[in-house]
Amino acid sequence: MSLSGEAESAEVEVAKWAELHKDSYISHRVISDEDIPPIREFRDAWTDVTEETSIDIDLAKAKDVALNRLRAERNKELDNLDKKLMIAMEMESDDVQSLKEKKQALRDVTEPLKALQAEGVNDENVLNQIKQLSMLGDV
Repeated sequence: MSLSGEAESAEVEVAKWAELHKDSYISHRVISDEDIPPIREFRDAWTDVTEETSIDIDLAKAKDVALNRLRAERNKELDNLDKKLMIAMEMESDDVQSLKEKKQALRDVTEPLKALQAEGVNDENVLNQIKQLSMLGDV
């Protein structure tokens, strides 16, 4: 098949998809593999707002994605600590205060990321800050 045949076939497929999804289809354009971000970590923050052919990453959405992941990870740890705290309280253990402090540290772990100003698109420095601040680490 020639390149023009492949392009025609792709256009036919896009037209079918657009017809099936009239409520959500806005537009499309053909891009190369190099235009797709190599890291899919912020896939839910991809957008198309600049004139460049590459996919843009909305920084506010990337921050929200990271916050949601961090919260999910944190909540698992909080559940584990809740169980340990209940046992420690029943046994009147000396660990109660340290477990309460760990829980508070986990509750506070999202604050630096929430405070980060993330506006616009494609700022690698901000994306790196989002990545760093969204790691649970040793709390």
